[in-house]
Amino acid sequence: MPACETFDGPALRPLAEPLRLAAIELADLARLSDQLQRAIGRLTERRGAPDAAFLIEAQAADLLSQRLEGMAAFLRVISASA
Repeated sequence: MPACETFDGPALRPLAEPLRLAAIELADLARLSDQLQRAIGRLTERRGAPDAAFLIEAQAADLLSQRLEGMAAFLRVISASA
């Protein structure tokens, strides 16, 4: 029976797999960001009309969700073609 060769270096995987996993993680983070936006909305409902500065800051949460989902979509496309 031939001896098995061992390799002490890092385990190599096809590039598609880590890209796919990163896309899943980013999509999950986008969903969490959406939940956070809903929580912010509920909290502000109770305090009355928000001022302009608050609205601008709250839009950052929306931008975060959009960018995370965009990156997830980008990685899904790359992983599918890798």
